[in-house]
Amino acid sequence: MRLKGIEITDANFDVAWDKLARRYDNRRIQLFNALEHIIQLPTVKTRTAEGLTDLIDRSEEAVRSLRELQCPVDHYDHWIVHCVVRKLDTNSRKTWVW
Repeated sequence: MRLKGIEITDANFDVAWDKLARRYDNRRIQLFNALEHIIQLPTVKTRTAEGLTDLIDRSEEAVRSLRELQCPVDHYDHWIVHCVVRKLDTNSRKTWVW
């Protein structure tokens, strides 16, 4: 728990709030997590609609997170596409490349 060691009282509200804000309202951590979501996308083992749809949904969610953080996603969209294509099953990857 992020507030371990802080007694829950009215007097400690500001201290607790500041501690939570430093942890969860930290743009650097949010950016790290959004990029990590792209890097750690699950690999599609076999070409199925469910697997491909899940990959698309998770990719779009990560890109939305980056946009919310006002990252210039359009400037490194090739990198994002590369990361996503690497997670495709072999047949889908071959189809994409060729």
